[in-house]
Amino acid sequence: MRRDCKPCLVSEAGEHTLLERLPFNESTIAEEWLQKTLHRSPDILPVAKLDESFAPVVSVGREIRRIDNLFISPHGRIVVVETKLWRNPEATRQVVAQILDYAQVLSKMTYEELESQIKDAIPTELDGRSLFEFVRDSFDDASLDEATFIDEVTTTLRCGQFMLLIVGDGIREGIENMIDLIHRQPQMLFTFGLIEIQLFKADSLDGILAVPQVIAHSNEIERAVVRVEDGGAEGARVTVNVPSGEKAGRSSRRQPELTETEFFEALGDDKIRELCDELIELGCGLGAEPSFGAKYVTLRLSDPGGSKAILTVFGLSKSGEFYIYGLDGQLKTAGLDPEIAITYAERLAALVPDISMQTEYATLSRYLSAAEVEENFEKICDITTDTVKQIKDAAAVDTEI
Repeated sequence: MRRDCKPCLVSEAGEHTLLERLPFNESTIAEEWLQKTLHRSPDILPVAKLDESFAPVVSVGREIRRIDNLFISPHGRIVVVETKLWRNPEATRQVVAQILDYAQVLSKMTYEELESQIKDAIPTELDGRSLFEFVRDSFDDASLDEATFIDEVTTTLRCGQFMLLIVGDGIREGIENMIDLIHRQPQMLFTFGLIEIQLFKADSLDGILAVPQVIAHSNEIERAVVRVEDGGAEGARVTVNVPSGEKAGRSSRRQPELTETEFFEALGDDKIRELCDELIELGCGLGAEPSFGAKYVTLRLSDPGGSKAILTVFGLSKSGEFYIYGLDGQLKTAGLDPEIAITYAERLAALVPDISMQTEYATLSRYLSAAEVEENFEKICDITTDTVKQIKDAAAVDTEI
């Protein structure tokens, strides 16, 4: 049985202060306070612990279509939060049903409708900017592309690819009574989590200590995802994703998402499919995270130096083409040497006679075709591995300084 004890703050001089637990109730800390706190400080939420592809996030408003808190990532991923005070045994089941209903409403919205709702929710913070401009400025990422961002948000909405978090205090219930509710929405590929946030305070402290804990999440629940699409004259197309164990010898990459399945289906050719899978595994082995869009997959590396910058290592199109873009600007944002990106582009360009390096964006004059990638596969892997090593070494030196 889990038992909570009082945390103790110890100073360098050896003095200690016991921290008192603050209960969530109407007289001290209420849901309104928690919602405002999460809006101002979204890093309190352990989003990356549940799924790194959703992190980092920025708040885009409260009470959007009755959703307590709504967050979005620079990759177009959406996090829905419902806050709750746990006063009775039925609280968990009721709020799970509620957040699933909110997700269903959200999944029927277009990008334009979502942006309109956000503009109404945080007009002062947007200050006349579009949703894309607000997100780009929030992460100080000049390389973020508007068309790509809109495409990824649209895909997230269409597939119901949300992170649904119930956040509160004093959660003590298991997940066995929630399984039937989780299966009520088989068409949405969401990640679900119960988050308990314990709050502590001492008279000698200025502020409140917030300690988040993941109580339960959807990785503990085997769940099939069913999607039915109108195929016109050919009839309906049904796609079913069922969780399965890892293939022997494969890295610990997360289970395929719906957009990942669509991407590999679109490749058509088994050779190209195998080639792309190996390149994605290469990126994952180097610490990058695959982000699947409607027409491509990009391998993105979180800045090893600890900033919020995201570094695009490479991308693959649905034709199996290999490309790079934006890495020099991303390295600048992270405070690292952009020459690493220039050298990366030069080495890749040297593999094929009619390709050159575009100096302005440290990219290639055209994509490498699937045939060119296959012919130069080992060299591409070596060059990419060297580049990521240079980035990590540069970040390590910068951290030491």
